[in-house]
Amino acid sequence: MWSALFFLSLIRIEDISYFKLGEFIRLSIEISQKSDFSFSAEKNAVKVIFKEPLVFEKNNYARKKKVMPFKILVKGAEMTFIFEENFSVARYFVLPFPYKIIIDVSFKMSDIEDILTEGEKRRRPKIILDAGHGGKDPGTTHFNIREKDIALSFVRELADIIRKDRKFELILTRDKDEFLKLEERSGIANAVECDVFISLHVNYTKSSAVKGFEIFYFSKKFSKYALRVAEKENGVKLKEGDIVLFDLFSSYKEESSKKLAEFLKENLKDIGRVNRVEGAPFYVLAGTFCPSVLIELGFINNHEDRRKLISKSFRKAIAEKIYEGVKNFITYQLSYQNSYL
Repeated sequence: MWSALFFLSLIRIEDISYFKLGEFIRLSIEISQKSDFSFSAEKNAVKVIFKEPLVFEKNNYARKKKVMPFKILVKGAEMTFIFEENFSVARYFVLPFPYKIIIDVSFKMSDIEDILTEGEKRRRPKIILDAGHGGKDPGTTHFNIREKDIALSFVRELADIIRKDRKFELILTRDKDEFLKLEERSGIANAVECDVFISLHVNYTKSSAVKGFEIFYFSKKFSKYALRVAEKENGVKLKEGDIVLFDLFSSYKEESSKKLAEFLKENLKDIGRVNRVEGAPFYVLAGTFCPSVLIELGFINNHEDRRKLISKSFRKAIAEKIYEGVKNFITYQLSYQNSYL
């Protein structure tokens, strides 16, 4: 007879999903509980080795009737993903609540010809705009005004300005009312190897007197207020003591993301109050390998902010200031390189 302790020590694979874009695949492995593991990658195989035995019901995935671009092998405490071809890069990070291991795999192979012609191509920097929420997730709602709609309106306004300037390559995570998982949004950023990632949102607080912009970058150091905002946008309750569960390969990007936030603040303060520039554990920013920020464009339950948020002229003014901040940041980033602006 199996003991209860044995079953408690088992790691159950709750779900495996993936996102594919071009030569990039992001794997998401959701497991039943926090667990220590080791990670290795070689040629066309990625291996995750846990300290406890795995429970994996393969038939659940067969019933999805979806052909995955990899094979899954499970033996004891080891889980191996075998791809059809060799990859060039494989890296991972962890998201808590629910506990997920996110693995990014790139099959893009750089060769001598690519390196030699890169200067001639004079690659335009890539900007990704992310309209928060969408589809079945309306975000914050007040007086029938939905965060997902405001965010998309601002993204479209900003996208028009960027396209007209023609200095940057632009990618939108969504250009219509559709639902995307948070890890899919940052997955798009990594898939296209973007230079800047900006996620636009709208805030809400108990006091209708609070107004203004707020700009956040990813950090495991944060105030109680920043944690509450992150919980709202993540859609889960976070415990301060458990944030150490975030295991990010890209933690070195925190400083450049903070610098981007500061450039945006300098421009946005010309047309409104910027309440704070802070770090917080936002899921949508976790795992991006480029400077990334989340902007709260205003408080939907503040009368003045709400009036501005639905004003096309004000949206355009904000979009112009955000774009100026992004341009200034990229110029700063390129100050030690040959500028291609």
